[in-house]
Amino acid sequence: MSKIHQYSFPCSGARQKPALEIIGNHSQSWETLSIQKAMTILENQIEPLPTIQDLVCLLQRCRKEKDGEIASRLCTYLQKNGLERQPTLGNPLISFLVEVGSVHHAQEVFEGLKCEDKDERSWNILITGHVKHGNPQFALSLYEQMRKYPSLQPSGYSYAALLRACGSLRDWKRGTMIHCEVVRKGLLERDAFIGSTLVDMYAKHGSLERAQEVFDRIPFRDIVIWTTLIAALVEQGNGHEALRHIRLMQQEGIVLDAVTFICGLKACSFTGSIDKAHLFHSAIIKQGLEGDLILGSTLIDTYAKCSLPYEAREVFNNLVDKDMISWTAMITCYTDCGFGEESLHCLEHMQREGFSPNVVTLLSGIRACICMGSLIKGQEIHCDVIKRGFERDLLIGSTLVDMYSKCSFLLDAHAVLDKLPSRNTVSWTALVAGYIEHGYGEQALYFFDKMQEEGFSPCIVTFICVLKACASIGAVCRGQELHAEIARKGLLEKEVCLGSILVDMYAKCGLLVKAEEILKNLDVKNEVSWTSLIGGYVEHGGNEDALRCFEQMQRHFVAPAPATYVCVVKACINEGCFAIGQEIHKEIVMKSWEAELLVGNALIDMYVKSGLLLEAQDVFEQLEVRDVISWTSLISGYTKQGKVEEAFYLLNKMIAEGSMPNLATFGSLLSACSHTGHVERSQLYLEALSNGYGYFPTLEHCSSMVDLLCRAGHVDKAAAMISRMPFSPGSVAWHSLLGACQKWGDLQLGSCTFDNARVSDRKGYGAYICMSNIHNTPTNQDSLETVSCE
Repeated sequence: MSKIHQYSFPCSGARQKPALEIIGNHSQSWETLSIQKAMTILENQIEPLPTIQDLVCLLQRCRKEKDGEIASRLCTYLQKNGLERQPTLGNPLISFLVEVGSVHHAQEVFEGLKCEDKDERSWNILITGHVKHGNPQFALSLYEQMRKYPSLQPSGYSYAALLRACGSLRDWKRGTMIHCEVVRKGLLERDAFIGSTLVDMYAKHGSLERAQEVFDRIPFRDIVIWTTLIAALVEQGNGHEALRHIRLMQQEGIVLDAVTFICGLKACSFTGSIDKAHLFHSAIIKQGLEGDLILGSTLIDTYAKCSLPYEAREVFNNLVDKDMISWTAMITCYTDCGFGEESLHCLEHMQREGFSPNVVTLLSGIRACICMGSLIKGQEIHCDVIKRGFERDLLIGSTLVDMYSKCSFLLDAHAVLDKLPSRNTVSWTALVAGYIEHGYGEQALYFFDKMQEEGFSPCIVTFICVLKACASIGAVCRGQELHAEIARKGLLEKEVCLGSILVDMYAKCGLLVKAEEILKNLDVKNEVSWTSLIGGYVEHGGNEDALRCFEQMQRHFVAPAPATYVCVVKACINEGCFAIGQEIHKEIVMKSWEAELLVGNALIDMYVKSGLLLEAQDVFEQLEVRDVISWTSLISGYTKQGKVEEAFYLLNKMIAEGSMPNLATFGSLLSACSHTGHVERSQLYLEALSNGYGYFPTLEHCSSMVDLLCRAGHVDKAAAMISRMPFSPGSVAWHSLLGACQKWGDLQLGSCTFDNARVSDRKGYGAYICMSNIHNTPTNQDSLETVSCE
C-alpha cells in the first residue's frame, strides 16, 4: 500500500467494525473526504491511514471551518498517537487550537514540542491567545522566554497584545520597556495598531502626556488611533480636549465613525456643549447611523445630562428597535431632568412592550417617586422590587430608605434598612437625613450612633445631617465632639460646606462668639457661612452684631445672597433702623431680587412696621409670586392704621387669586372688626375660620371677638362666648368683659368677672380699679344703699 502511515497506531479496545460498514468505500483521497468522515476513519483506525501531509491538509481544512468540536477530537487523536510532537503538525495545531479558543490545549501541544521545533508563529499566536483569553501574566512570561532566542521575533500583533497585557496588569515598567523595544525596531512608525495600543496603555495609566507623545510620533494616523486617544481623554474627564481632537481629526479629512461619535457625545455631556451635541446628532443622521442602538442610547444620555429631555425623547422615538439600554437611558433621562411622571409612564410603557425592569430602571423609578413625592407609586415599585428579588440589592435598598425617609414614613425606611443583608454609609445616612428633615433631631443622633457601632465612618453628607440635628435640638456638646472629629480628619480644609454648617450649628445654639471665630478661621468664607452667622445674631437678639457682620461680609467682597438680605432686613426691623433698611432695599433692587418671595416678604414686613404702607404696597405689587405671608403682612398693616375697608378688599382679592388665609390673617381681620364695630362681619370670619378653612380659633381670635362684642354692648353674648371657650380664657378676654361691665354698670356680672380677671392677672391692678369704678357708678351706689337699708 503506497499510503501506509509510517507510524504504527495502537488499537483501542475491541476490534473495530469493517470500514465498509462504517463509511462505505474508502478508496477516495483524503483531500476529497468530508471532515466528519475523515475523523471517523481516524478514530476507528481504518486503513489506509493518512500520512503526516494528509493530516496537515486535514488540519488546514478544520481551521477554515473553525469547528471547536472537530478541533477537540483531532487534538485527542494526535495526542493519543503522539503526533502532536511532530513540528509539521504541532505548530499548525497550536494555531488551530488558539483560533477555536482552546488555548490551554494549545499550550500543552506547545510544551510537548522541542524548543528548536517551535516556530515563530506558534510563539506569537500563543502570546496573543493568552492575552485575548484573559491570561496576560502567562503571555508576558512566554514573551520573556521568547526573548532568549534571538532568531525569534514578536510580531506587531504580539507587541500590541503584550502592551494590552501590561495595561490590564498595570505593569507600567514592563510596558515602558516593550515601548522602547518597539521604538528601537522602528515599528511605531510602520504599525498604527501598535501605536493605538500604546496610547491606550498610557491612558489607562493616567499618563495622558505620554499617550499624546506616542500619538504625535505616528506619521500616518488612522481613525483607530484618533479614537483611542479621544476615548482616553473622555475617560479621564477631559471633555474639552476630546472635542478639540475630534475637530483636528476632521481637519485631516477623517470621517467620524460610530465609536468616535459616542466619545464625542460623552465629551459633550461632561462639558455641557449643547451646540456640539446638536452638530454630532446632525452628522449621525447624515451618515445614516441614527438607527444604531448604542449611538441612540448615548445621544439620549447626552441630552439628559444637558437637561434636554424633549430632544432625548425625539431620538428615542426615532429608534426602530428599542432595547433595554435605550429604554433605561430614556427613563433615567426623565428622572435626571426632574420629569418624574414621564419617567414612570415610560417605565410602564417599557413593561407593556415586554421588557423586564432591571436594577437601573427600578432605581430610576424610585428616584422619580422621590422627585414627585409619590409614596403610593413608590410602594408599588417596592413591591415589584421584592417580586423580582432585588430587595437585598444595596443600591436599591438605600434608595428605598431615602424615598420612605423623604416621604416621612420613617418606620418603613427603618424596616427596609433592617432587611438589607449589608448596609453602608449611604443607606445609614439616608435614614439619618430623613429623621432630621422631619424634625426628629434626637432620633437622628441615635441612628448616627448605631451606624458607627456597625463600623461605618460618616461621610461629608452624614456630618452635615448630624450637625443640623445638633443645631435643631441645641445639642452643642455633641456638636463640639463632631467638630473635633471633623478637624482631626482635616475635612474643614477640603469641604467648604462643612465650615458653613459648623457656623450655623454654633449660631443656632447661641454660641455666636464661637461661630464668628470659626468663620474667621475658614480658608473660604462664602455667602452661606456669613448668612448663617448673621441669621444667628438676628435669632438671638444681636441685631447690631448682625448689621456689623453684614458690613464685614461686604468688605470681604462676598456678595450677599437673598437669604442674607432677609436676615439683615429683619435686623433692621428689630432695631428700628428703617433708614438702613431702605438703603438695603436699594441694594436689593439693584440686584433685581425684589421679586424674590422671601426678600419681598421681609421688605413688606419692614415697611408695614414702619408705617410706610405705600412702600409696602409697592413691594407687594413687584412680587411675581405671593404667598399667605405676603397677603397677611399687608392686611395687618392696613388694619393697624384703621384702614379696614382696604384690608377687607385685600382679603377678597387674596382668595380670588387662590391664596388661602391662615390663622394670622383672620387674627388681623378680627382685630380690625373689633376696632370698627363690625360685629356681623367678625362673626362671619370666625365661622369661616373653623367651618370654611378647617382651623380651630385660637385664644387671640376668641379674645378679639369678645372685645368686639363688649365694645358693641353685647355683654351677655361676650360672657357666653367666654364660657364656651375650649381653653382657659386669658386676661385680655376677662378685662374686656370687666370693662364692658363698668361701661354698662353690670354689677352682678362684673363681680363674677372680677374674680376671674384677678386670678388670670395676679400682678395687675386693673381689675381692682375697674371693679371700684363699677361700684362707684350712681346706679350701683343706689343699689348698695338699698341693700344696706334693708
